[in-house]
Amino acid sequence: MKSVFQHIYEPTLLLHRTNPIASFFAILLFAGAAFGEVKSPIVGVSETSICNGGADTYFSLPLQPDVALAGTISEITHNSVEGETTITISGEPDLESDQFAYSAYLKFKTGRAAGRSVLIHGNASSQLIIEESVPARAGDAFEIVPGWSLGALFPPATQTTFHLSTGNLPAARGSELLLYSTSGGGVETSPSSVCFLTPTGWKILGGTFPGANDVVLDPSAVFAVRNPKGSADTTFSVTGTAQNSPRLVALKTLRGQANENFTGHLSATDRSLRSLGLKLGRSDRLLLFEKEPTALNIVPASEFRFDGRKWIDVNSNESANDITIPAGAALIVKKAPVKADGVVFWKQVP
Repeated sequence: MKSVFQHIYEPTLLLHRTNPIASFFAILLFAGAAFGEVKSPIVGVSETSICNGGADTYFSLPLQPDVALAGTISEITHNSVEGETTITISGEPDLESDQFAYSAYLKFKTGRAAGRSVLIHGNASSQLIIEESVPARAGDAFEIVPGWSLGALFPPATQTTFHLSTGNLPAARGSELLLYSTSGGGVETSPSSVCFLTPTGWKILGGTFPGANDVVLDPSAVFAVRNPKGSADTTFSVTGTAQNSPRLVALKTLRGQANENFTGHLSATDRSLRSLGLKLGRSDRLLLFEKEPTALNIVPASEFRFDGRKWIDVNSNESANDITIPAGAALIVKKAPVKADGVVFWKQVP
């Protein structure tokens, strides 16, 4: 069944406010093997900042679920009429029909598309269908990575991040999860969707309040935990696999207007601002929110610009090269107006 999230997160990025993930990682690096030492997946446990009561706390996800399938491309065909790309997998994986449809992402590991992650729209026994044209070729390696569903990231029976809602109406609402579009929407973009947790599971605000346990987040998703005024603090942690290869994060530019791209620092380790690999134009801006917000609807606490050689704090006009950007921080990359809509990519290293 088509995920509701497909209408929320399209393949570009956006971000508005944030509280970064603080963090401690337990890492499993190597495993022995009969024919020598083999590098195993890096598994991490990220302990986050507290989600304060009466505040919006912003996050991205530096850890991903385990890889479901790794392989290489046998053939790739583009159908410009249907707007689809069909990727044939080498070998005989014998997949179940549509087992990855709208619930997993195809991540290219090698070739000209390396680092791109694209939502899978359907699959046959040995073919994957995506609705995006990518510069991949036969022989390129890929992984299929399940997306985080709300039910998996915040299991209704065991999660400790959200105060339960006793009903659908605002007066009965506890904590809320604010989701931000990754397709770009100008400046001061509002949440594209709001979810809340009830004793029977996750629901989406609007209409008949449909169930949302299976809503799947984009790998570069930014979300906010909104704890209501007067509520107790909560905590958020996530267990998953760290990225072991670069990731290309899409940043959208708009004709004639600035665009705020919601995105995150998706590495599993803290980094200095200058080591992020992000290069911006002189009129672009990078926005960062305070680590432990104490209010709802907060505004960015820090704003940075890149002068072509170094990062500068816009407020103090001092060098910001060594500012620490925590793993899982949510960021706004505000791109200046351009003459034509487009997309540029930010290469994030593990």
